[in-house]
Amino acid sequence: MDDRTEFDNPKAMSKVAQAKFDEIVEYLKSNDKFDKIDVALIEVFARAYETYLQYYVITVKEGAVLTSDKGNKYINPANMIMQQSFNTMKGLTKELGIGSFSRAKLDIQLKERDEFMEFLQS
Repeated sequence: MDDRTEFDNPKAMSKVAQAKFDEIVEYLKSNDKFDKIDVALIEVFARAYETYLQYYVITVKEGAVLTSDKGNKYINPANMIMQQSFNTMKGLTKELGIGSFSRAKLDIQLKERDEFMEFLQS
């Protein structure tokens, strides 16, 4: 293993977050796109994933909109936390190149870079 792929596992992660972390690391490694500099972003993604799942269950159970004692409707705070977690994951998906659009864009950039390097060497 080279220095760019060696890292210490994040501490105090739940089983759900750790499993997601491991899944992303394995995916990136299998596609030769992993670098230890991404570990912090992967950890944030994994923790956001766990939070999303927790608050999704609460939102499904309680509803996205609640009614106060006075009869006023308001957005369930659990729904807002779920949405924030989703937005965090969405942004990191692009950053890490783990979404289908990001992968396609990265593959195009890599192909263009390889073609350019070939041109320079000819």
